[in-house]
Amino acid sequence: MLIKDLGEFGTLEIINQLISSSRPVDTDSAQHLLIDSGDDSAGWSPHGTVELITTRYSRRGNTFHFRIHRLA
Repeated sequence: MLIKDLGEFGTLEIINQLISSSRPVDTDSAQHLLIDSGDDSAGWSPHGTVELITTRYSRRGNTFHFRIHRLA
């Protein structure tokens, strides 16, 4: 099986299955998970607020520009 044959979403599905099957559900971090590692992001609520992490970025020239109104 090659990643190029699975595509982005097929690869993410396999990774999510591996993570989900090996992650203990009784830990603090697992209990606060809101959004699993979907398309380049995950979200959780460890302290009563929602925190998001993403690997998506925009690049212009040699600098990186994050514009909150364009992030989805």
